Amino acid sequence: MVTSTTTGAVSRFLEQHGILSSFKQVLGSDIDTNKSRKITNVLKSENMSPVDCLFITDTLGDIREAGKVGVQSIAVTWGFHERADLEKGSPYAIVSTVEELTQKIQVFFG
Repeated sequence: MVTSTTTGAVSRFLEQHGILSSFKQVLGSDIDTNKSRKITNVLKSENMSPVDCLFITDTLGDIREAGKVGVQSIAVTWGFHERADLEKGSPYAIVSTVEELTQKIQVFFG
């Protein structure tokens, strides 16, 4: 997980909800404030290519940061930015439900 929130705060939240183990890495603002660099670091540490990844986000800025390093994004409409703003980043997809998110992920990696 690449986030603008501190690593500790996100890790505590994920732990409280019983899903911390679902994330191999949590990289917060205390690690680096630049998301493109954090995404690049994840790609390198996991020996992955940008085409092997999807970045799930709720902001236009994140779509652009992922795009800088060649990673496609799926934007969700239940977060910070509204659909019209998310569309400006030309993400792979914009979804409004968890079901849509799951379907788009399956199609992308299908």
